[in-house]
Amino acid sequence: MVLTLTGPSGTGKSSIAERLLHELPRARLLRSYTTRPPRRSDLASEYEYVLKDAFERLRLSKQFEWTADYAGNSYGTRREDLIQALRDPLNVFISILVPERVTTMLAVARELKCANRLKSFFIRPPDPAVLVERMWTRGDKPESIQKRQKESASWERDAHASGIPYVFIEDTDGPLELKLQAIKRHLL
Repeated sequence: MVLTLTGPSGTGKSSIAERLLHELPRARLLRSYTTRPPRRSDLASEYEYVLKDAFERLRLSKQFEWTADYAGNSYGTRREDLIQALRDPLNVFISILVPERVTTMLAVARELKCANRLKSFFIRPPDPAVLVERMWTRGDKPESIQKRQKESASWERDAHASGIPYVFIEDTDGPLELKLQAIKRHLL
C-alpha cells in the first residue's frame, strides 16, 4: 500500500510521516529524489539527494514516473520504485507529494489495477501566522517563506479540483496526535 501526504509547506507532513513510520507496522518511505539540500526537518531516507545534473540524467533516461519543480528544486520518484510499492502486500510506503503528482500516482495504480492500494491524505493549512512560525522554526529563509505563503492558497483549491479521492485532514494548532488518529482511522 502507498499512503500519500499532501499539503502546503509547514503543515506537518514530515512530522506526520515520521510518527507513522514509528507507529504503523511495516511502514517505510517511498524513495524520492531531490536536488534541494537536506533540511534539519527531513526524515532519514526521505530523499536521495542528488546534484542537478544527476537528476537530469535520470529524467532524460525516463526513469522517473513523475518529476516536479518547486521553489527552485527538482523532485521525482522512479517508476520502478512506485510499482514495487503498489504491489507490495506487506508494507505501507509513505510518500509526501504535491497534488499533481498524486494524480500521476493514481493513474499508475489504476493501470496496475490496484487503485485500492493507494490512500491519499491532504493536510489542510493552519492559520497563516502558525504556518509562518513553523517554516521559520525549521530554518526556511524569509524569501522562501514569503513565496511559499503565496503558493499555499492555491494548494487546497487545486486538491479539491483534482478529482483525487483525498481524505482532508484538519491542521489545527493542536496536538499532532489528532491528525495521526484521523489518518489511522482511514487505514483500518
